Amino acid sequence: MTIERACTIVNSEGEKYIDLNNEKLSMMTNGIAKALSNPDLDDEKLKIYMDKRDAIKVILQAREDGSI
Repeated sequence: MTIERACTIVNSEGEKYIDLNNEKLSMMTNGIAKALSNPDLDDEKLKIYMDKRDAIKVILQAREDGSI
């Protein structure tokens, strides 16, 4: 996941992840982890949740290291 791609990911309310604060992104990570633990998750939803999780990681890391 590139930072460019991560910046295009949006939540269920249409807000770009890059525009959300770190606290909200961290809380969303917990919800995504719970969704990913669902054994009945289909492949399409699995990919969506994994992309969202990866986008959050990239954004938080970029903020931490000062690259954005």
